[in-house]
Amino acid sequence: MQEKIMIKHIPHGLNDPYQHFSFELVPRKPKTEEFIRVKAELKPSFREEKPLLQWKLNGHSQPPVTGRRVV
Repeated sequence: MQEKIMIKHIPHGLNDPYQHFSFELVPRKPKTEEFIRVKAELKPSFREEKPLLQWKLNGHSQPPVTGRRVV
């Protein structure tokens, strides 16, 4: 049986202005042309998974981005 993988991503966090989490967008409310980091938690965390981010800008598909593990 194959083990299930859980991906946790809450773009705007848990609405706590004083605490940042490992599964939220940084910054939470980006400005136009601002660099962002899309963070997520993958569980189980011991696996060597590389998530693939598929995203759109103004409704148009953009090139996918391969994630990297940050400890």
